[in-house]
Amino acid sequence: MAWEPPPLPLEKIGNIIDQMSLSWNLTSDRRTAYEQSHTNAKLFHNWLLDPNEVTNDEIEALGLLRHPETIDKIGDHTGKMGGIEVHSVRPARRIGPDGQSRVDLVIEITQTFRLAVPERGRLRGGCTLLVDLAKKEVRYFVRKRVESEQRLKTQLGMTISSGSGLRATYFDDPQAQAEPFAMLHGFRA
Repeated sequence: MAWEPPPLPLEKIGNIIDQMSLSWNLTSDRRTAYEQSHTNAKLFHNWLLDPNEVTNDEIEALGLLRHPETIDKIGDHTGKMGGIEVHSVRPARRIGPDGQSRVDLVIEITQTFRLAVPERGRLRGGCTLLVDLAKKEVRYFVRKRVESEQRLKTQLGMTISSGSGLRATYFDDPQAQAEPFAMLHGFRA
């Protein structure tokens, strides 16, 4: 994954930024900050789905699908495409190379394709946006397209080759699999 400028600028992003509460700082109450982030995520989600604010081309450039019900197959795999989800909208404060304080907005957006077979299989895609709050424009983004047949094949291949999932990564020795706690602490089972 690489941070890159967006291929399309999300021209009307200033409209939604002006509606958000972005007053969080280190002295803010944690509960209030959480609630503000949650409210901002809902606002951004509604804005993102509004075709008068965000064009279909802009949605596609982010690697997302505005109408997920139209996708029930990726390659040879059937399933159900989920809707767009905005997981996080939060400010990121840092000091720039010129020594000046800079505030960006980090927005995490996902969409999931749930496979019919294998059971519980899924492919998650989406993007993370880094928005310059001073200019009200997207500076960078990272995306993984949810409807990528190649990504789905790669992900399924890794799942199948790993045997029993993530556990097999750490416990190849059949004897260690009998007692992973003992192995972690240097004891023989």
